[in-house]
Amino acid sequence: MSDQWFREEKVIRPKARRGSGEFMYSVKRAGIGLNCYSKMMKGLVMKKAMLLIVCLVFVSVAIAEEKPVNLLKSLQRSSWEIGPDAYYFQYKEPGYMKDTGYFYGVQAAYTYREWVPMFPTDEADYKWMLRVEGRFDMGVVDYDGSLSDEARTPYTVNNISNNSGEFRLLLGMDFPKATVVDTIYAGIGNRFLNDDGGNDPAGYDRRANYLYVPVGFKTLRNLAGNWLLAATAEFDVFLRGNQTSSMQDFGYGTIHNRQNSGYGMRGSVGFEYTGKDMDVSIEPFIRYWKIADSELDSTYSWIEPENNTTELGLDFIFRF
Repeated sequence: MSDQWFREEKVIRPKARRGSGEFMYSVKRAGIGLNCYSKMMKGLVMKKAMLLIVCLVFVSVAIAEEKPVNLLKSLQRSSWEIGPDAYYFQYKEPGYMKDTGYFYGVQAAYTYREWVPMFPTDEADYKWMLRVEGRFDMGVVDYDGSLSDEARTPYTVNNISNNSGEFRLLLGMDFPKATVVDTIYAGIGNRFLNDDGGNDPAGYDRRANYLYVPVGFKTLRNLAGNWLLAATAEFDVFLRGNQTSSMQDFGYGTIHNRQNSGYGMRGSVGFEYTGKDMDVSIEPFIRYWKIADSELDSTYSWIEPENNTTELGLDFIFRF
């Protein structure tokens, strides 16, 4: 086993002292990137924020001059979505470390509403909705924490390469009216985060995976003319998580930590313009996770500490 110190994150709880007088050593993962890349990411998010402000002003002016139309006429039986996203990322292990940075990527979705007529004469006896979602993002983060020596020497690393993604399958029921469509839904989701931190002398690669049940409410409301307001609130029931840490360089091998307790929340509010052949929307969002201490791994008595993740960003969506 190596005597080299690590950056703080994962905690060692030796079996011989488990239950009383436990001491903790923590390690953190990181990676090497380019400083200019980080600046580019920050610039991208700022530009998107400015775009959001311009769009909100434009929407306000447009709404003031138009009258509402029947919302149900703009819905499609089958629709696809695709577009870019960008967000600010913060991961914290209270008392140990913090990662902050920016991510950007692409998202896509497919929605099927059985009750929306395929032909004008069709009628539906029920209002079911099926939706499949996916996203993939890449980014860089900066680590602020300390080493695992007894003095807990302060330690920082910039431009750590990360990538993240999600896949979700949702089933819901719509409650449509002329100018409002409310939807309740539930489903299954999988979230992953890959941290390529092995490039740093005190770092290591880590893989995180969450399995959860999303339960949410979405409302789609006609504001004026072809402009719609879309708002979503969701609670994510955490089923289980798994953290895989590649510690071979430090003499520990691969460490697996199972997470059993936690929850997530997310919400968004956006504006959508319904066109003849394609709809366009801009949607600010927030996603939050809070996860409790993991189980000890069976070989080295390591634990993944309690942590929380916040993602604050912007979606730009094309629907057809």
